[in-house]
Amino acid sequence: MKRVIVVFILVFFVAVQVNAWTIENTNLAIHSSGKARMLAMKMANLYGVQALENFPIGKKRLSQKELGNAKMAMAEIYEALLAFGPVAKNTELAEAVKTAQLSWIELEKFLSKPPSKTGFLDVLDASDTLLDNNEMMTSFMESLSPVPMSEIINMAVRQQMYAMKLSRDYLAASMDIDKEYRIDLMLDAAIEFECAMLMMEGATENTTKTNGLIKSITKMEWAKVYETATECIESNGTIFNVPLMVKFCDTLLDKTERLAGLYLAVSDDDVTQ
Repeated sequence: MKRVIVVFILVFFVAVQVNAWTIENTNLAIHSSGKARMLAMKMANLYGVQALENFPIGKKRLSQKELGNAKMAMAEIYEALLAFGPVAKNTELAEAVKTAQLSWIELEKFLSKPPSKTGFLDVLDASDTLLDNNEMMTSFMESLSPVPMSEIINMAVRQQMYAMKLSRDYLAASMDIDKEYRIDLMLDAAIEFECAMLMMEGATENTTKTNGLIKSITKMEWAKVYETATECIESNGTIFNVPLMVKFCDTLLDKTERLAGLYLAVSDDDVTQ
């Protein structure tokens, strides 16, 4: 009898895990697809941290654990998108998701190798390809709902990607991997992030909460990341503070995730009204 109960619990647990990520509406599809862009950068970042020579062992182990969680989240997003009605019924949308999913499988192969500088270079290339395909996939999702709310959700979720992209390219530059190219990417990402924050400040969809969070991000988290990145850029890649940059970008990610969540909640309220 005990054995039957144990088996039942295991089957139930697996079933819950498989269906942990479900998509119920278009705005959630945009949010989830956009999150896949961020995860492409975050996983490369987590791998890069482990490849650093002078980085605390404890933080490397934590990065390894977080990488495992990120992998599961990425796999769940693609499965959930493919199961989402409008995607399942549209061949073009389904192909966009499957193309991104194949790129993810390629990146996962590199992520599974022991962390090293050479391995990080492979991860960087594969994560860039995945980012491009996830961007295309997200554009398809956004086309399902051509309204201002979907645009602001997409913009907010893209900020999460930039937070991790800045950290990823900063890591690469600090390891002298395509340093000039990575610094150029950091500069582009910083400009894009700042422009998006200015646009969101004037968004008609804003509430008291989103306005407050935008100000907090701009004056605190983003200011810290920008200062650290600028110091590196202006020194032509001779000044780095990797632990600080990683910490600041992680905090920026947390805040931008909250912002995207607030916009998503507003969109849900609009649907139910």
